[in-house]
Amino acid sequence: RDLYSPKTSHEVAEYLKDRTIKGEEIFTVLYPAVIEANLRIPFDISEPFYYRVPSAFPPAEIMNYPTIEEIEDYLITKPVRYCVIDPLTELYYFRDYPDFEEFVKEHYQLEKTIANVEIYKIKEEYL
Repeated sequence: RDLYSPKTSHEVAEYLKDRTIKGEEIFTVLYPAVIEANLRIPFDISEPFYYRVPSAFPPAEIMNYPTIEEIEDYLITKPVRYCVIDPLTELYYFRDYPDFEEFVKEHYQLEKTIANVEIYKIKEEYL
């Protein structure tokens, strides 16, 4: 899929602003929407490319990034209400970690699609 446009990012931000509170965490790589909507990313992961090519970065202990399993656990125990899946999220997380994609689709339900971005909300039974 193609990357998102600034218009798409803005529409996602507006959608999330109406459904979240300032500073709430959402899981995504669509950082422009996160910033515009005044939201946060779990663990403040600033470079998701780490999960695609970990050998290109310092060791995990230095990066202080969680494992995929730790992310899954956090999404449910916090809980993080929204996962916003865009082409970069698919590339950095789902391509090499298909179980993570299954996890998201098992615990979250598709609520809205804006262009090529899918917004998932956590299922009620996990709240």
